Amino acid sequence: MKIQPDKIVVEDSTTPSVTKEFFQILLGESILLEPDDRFVAEDGTIYLLQSYEGAERIDRLPQANVLLKNE
Repeated sequence: MKIQPDKIVVEDSTTPSVTKEFFQILLGESILLEPDDRFVAEDGTIYLLQSYEGAERIDRLPQANVLLKNE
């Protein structure tokens, strides 16, 4: 499992503004995921599943698109 930063979204419509950090997790194999699944990194960081892309080609790994859970 490899975690890579994807994008940061700042929502200014709330006070105070809210920052959301999105990441991509590259998986070594396809796995069955449910909408409420989450990933926990070795350091205890929790990522919430947003979407999942299976490997459509043999040269691509399955990818989970996740949101960093803020406490």
